[in-house]
Amino acid sequence: MSAHRQSPVTRSARPEPAGPPPVDALAFRPVQMLLRIARQSRLGDPEGCAAILTLLATGRVVRAHLQHVLGQLGLNEIKFSTLITLYALDPDPSTPAELALQSRVSRAAMSDTLEALRGGGWVDRERSTSDRRTLHIRLTARGRDLIETAVRPFLAAVGRCAEALTAAERRSLTRTCGHLTALFQAPPVPA
Repeated sequence: MSAHRQSPVTRSARPEPAGPPPVDALAFRPVQMLLRIARQSRLGDPEGCAAILTLLATGRVVRAHLQHVLGQLGLNEIKFSTLITLYALDPDPSTPAELALQSRVSRAAMSDTLEALRGGGWVDRERSTSDRRTLHIRLTARGRDLIETAVRPFLAAVGRCAEALTAAERRSLTRTCGHLTALFQAPPVPA
C-alpha cells in the first residue's frame, strides 16, 4: 500500500470544453475547484467563498474589458489614472510621489509612466523653484484633450456594465464593496 497523502478534493474526469469559455464567474475552473475544496474540506464557508470568488472573477472580467477600452486609446490603467488625477488638479501641478500614491503604484512605476506620458506630449515636468529636488508635473493642452476624449468611451463602458444591474443591486454592490474595502484598510488588530 502506498503512503500517499489523501487530497481533501475528489478529482473527477475533465469534461470536454464545448463552445466558448463560460461567462458565469462560478463556471471558471479555478473557482469551481476552490469551491469544491471549501465544501469537502470545510476550510471555509462555501457560500461566503462563492460570493468572494465570484466578485474576484467578475472583477477580472470587467477590468479586462475596461483595459481593452483604454488600450484602444493608447492608454493603460496607470496612465489613465495619472491623467485623471492631473486633470482634477489642473491647473495646479502634482509631484511624482503624490501621483504614485493616488494611482496606488510604486514610485518607480510612476516614474516610467511619467516618462511615457511626457514622451507623448501629455504632461510637462519642471523643477520646483523652492526645492530643486522636487518635480512638478502638469497636464499639457494635448494631455487635457486626450483625457477629455478618453473619458467618454471609458464612462460609456462603465455605464454598460452598470446597466446589467438594477438600482437596488447597484446600491447593494456599492455597500458590499465599501465593507470589503474598509475591512482591508482598517489597521491590523494586535494579537
